[in-house]
Amino acid sequence: MTCTEHLNIALEVVKTLGAVAVPIVIAVVGNEYNATIKDSENRVRYVELAVATLRAEPSSETKALREWAIELLDSQAPLKLPKAAKDALLTRPLNAVAPGGTSTSVGSVVGGEASASN
Repeated sequence: MTCTEHLNIALEVVKTLGAVAVPIVIAVVGNEYNATIKDSENRVRYVELAVATLRAEPSSETKALREWAIELLDSQAPLKLPKAAKDALLTRPLNAVAPGGTSTSVGSVVGGEASASN
């Protein structure tokens, strides 16, 4: 065989491998992308569940669940909750923030301490 024939055979092998490898790589990358999106959607659902839990009136029966919700929110937040805010969420319900940034229950954390706005 001549050098040209060897190159032609090598070219055909590379084309065949490329035809097989490209769909496999696309499938693997697509699967990873879908898994990342699904994980992100699940995190959002857990945060929604935690917020719903913290909006309910606290009781002795829900203390452990509220602690879980606070821990979950704190783990997902880029800025961690101060201890005063965590303590306030254990004993008071989280209500929606009213226009103007005031809350009707837990309030805002100012100077490291939770303040309730009524």
